[in-house]
Amino acid sequence: AELPATEEAVRKGQLSEVQSKEIASAASGSPASEKELLHVAGSEGMGTLKQACARVKAASSADEVARYDKIHRSRYLRHWSDASGALRLDARLTPDAGAKVIAALEPLKDKVFKEARKQGRRESYEAYAADALVSMAEHTRDCNHRPSRRAPGPSYASWSITKCSSGATKKPERFARSKEWGRYRR
Repeated sequence: AELPATEEAVRKGQLSEVQSKEIASAASGSPASEKELLHVAGSEGMGTLKQACARVKAASSADEVARYDKIHRSRYLRHWSDASGALRLDARLTPDAGAKVIAALEPLKDKVFKEARKQGRRESYEAYAADALVSMAEHTRDCNHRPSRRAPGPSYASWSITKCSSGATKKPERFARSKEWGRYRR
């Protein structure tokens, strides 16, 4: 979609490149919101502009099911090593899938936090969350579960509350046959 007011503001130097990209991303799905977003860009900070753009994007997808499906189709989990050698993660999940991940991490994060306090250590919330993620991965690995050959459905683990051999409280109930399974069962 053409956004003449945004193009004009860029030519006049009234918008930064980052602002223009945010506005174009949102207003392309809802051209009627372009002027409102330009006003926000001119009078508010970048955080407020990003929030306004996010609201416009969400509203332009009137059908919630279509919006959810769009998010689901664009889901991903990426990992790489940065220049210092640290493992980095980035994910895009549907709200419900993200809530499941966060809900699984919270009790582990609390446990890590309490253990750190007992030892007299004080670290950031993000450091405790990272330790909780590692703890969750160790727990899953220790369950040593094998996929069911009869499991129907999509290629992802379905979780149920049970006891596994390590004494942990969750383990995969099924993992549908897929080429991916070989990578994860080691």
